[in-house]
Amino acid sequence: MVIAKEILSQTGGWMMPSNALRGIKMLGAGGLVSRLLEASYWIAGVLTVIYIIQGSYHYIMSGGGDVKQAKETIKNAIIGFVFVMLALAIKLAVDQIVS
Repeated sequence: MVIAKEILSQTGGWMMPSNALRGIKMLGAGGLVSRLLEASYWIAGVLTVIYIIQGSYHYIMSGGGDVKQAKETIKNAIIGFVFVMLALAIKLAVDQIVS
């Protein structure tokens, strides 16, 4: 801590090397929201695949018996994915209008 105070006193304040933030983009509020939405679309896609695989597994393992729950799982995964894609389409349309 003493060394840091000494450096600060000699330089007149905090000096950051010019290459310290190389490769890091500074995002505003809009950029942050955009990045969070992009991440949520990826997560939604992965979850859709997981739920479709889970529903398919239950469908196959039911052996023709009670497949109602398996069909419901697959249907809900597809409906959820459609809603996510609609949200993406709305976001892209808003981005085009704003910029």
